[in-house]
Amino acid sequence: MTFVRATREDSDRIRAFLQRASTVADVGDELVDGFGQHLDGRSVGGLYLATEDGTILATCVITVVQAHEAYLSGIRVQPERRDENVTEEFGRFQLEEAGRLGADVVRVLVHVDNAAAHQLLQEKLGFHVVDQWAVGEINPIPTPGAPSREAGPAWAVDRERLAAFLAAQDGQGLWSGGREAEVKSLVLAELLKRVEAGGVALSPNEGAIEALALTRVQAREVLHIEYLRDLGHRLSALLDHLWSEARAWGTSRCRFGVSLGVAERLRSMVPNTEITWRGLVLERRLPLNPSEG
Repeated sequence: MTFVRATREDSDRIRAFLQRASTVADVGDELVDGFGQHLDGRSVGGLYLATEDGTILATCVITVVQAHEAYLSGIRVQPERRDENVTEEFGRFQLEEAGRLGADVVRVLVHVDNAAAHQLLQEKLGFHVVDQWAVGEINPIPTPGAPSREAGPAWAVDRERLAAFLAAQDGQGLWSGGREAEVKSLVLAELLKRVEAGGVALSPNEGAIEALALTRVQAREVLHIEYLRDLGHRLSALLDHLWSEARAWGTSRCRFGVSLGVAERLRSMVPNTEITWRGLVLERRLPLNPSEG
């Protein structure tokens, strides 16, 4: 079995393979229509193939989501080879390649009911569960009440308060920057970048931060909640601020990828909240010395 990074020349056979391959560990089937974005060769990582005598046996996308962190997705296996050692051998290659690309930690999302993937990743490849995850939507977004003075956008002057907020949860959290199903660490440097770019809201506006949200608006159509955390009792005020901002953009629908506990709280507080996917965040720390892995 040979492992290679796919190129544009592989497009036709990749498409044929994906149309009949099964999912081992991924959220949805967007890879079938969107695999071409992983073949441009301009980003670190990409779409990788496990092949035998020129036949594709499995695929995987390795994304370096930020410094020292890799995310695995798009794992597909030829149906008739699922009971063999293809997935384990390919999985070990993925870990080696992620380390070669500079990652110290590798994460993957797995549906709660995907027993085969859990067995492979946890029992064979050394991953462990670090969080529960939920993807869902709110449609339509509630009509906001009067704007609350307890919530608003974050600014550069909030640096110390933001640092204290992260420190209150051991210095970091997990967020879905860019895609609801792509999990990476939320660290202070990344948070401050987002403050400068916009899309960070907090509550209250003075004193210690009790609630924080990272959002983005897609084509004025969808508000994406990429991170949401409440350390006190100000979540309602923060949500009212988000709905006001969304309405100002002309947006009436929300998508989210957040920890399951946060999603459950959203569902209890916000009408029309639907959780469409539940999974576990699995993580594997890579050894500093590759020979230790």
